[in-house]
Amino acid sequence: MGHNNFHKKQLWYKSKDTYFLKSVTLVELVLSIAFLSVIILAAVSFNYASSYFLDTSQREGIIVNERALCLEYIAKYVSQATGDKDNPGIVVDSDNEGANIRIDYKK
Repeated sequence: MGHNNFHKKQLWYKSKDTYFLKSVTLVELVLSIAFLSVIILAAVSFNYASSYFLDTSQREGIIVNERALCLEYIAKYVSQATGDKDNPGIVVDSDNEGANIRIDYKK
């Protein structure tokens, strides 16, 4: 019986030999919903931002790998370029949009 009295003291209040259930006010309910909404919004925002940064870093990694492959091909052809003062092996275009690499293959 002592346990039942303890339970009644927390959730119930007594008025003139009648027990009434304690209730939550509208203000408390609105504040608790607002607080819970802020916590959920923060968690969702963190999840969205982390997935965005992960996608961005993966795209940047792919681009770096592609550039490395291109630079390897360029280095290969530049190292094979042959020429002299009058007929250079590497000629940069005047509009700076590219370069020509001349390779003399020995047959």
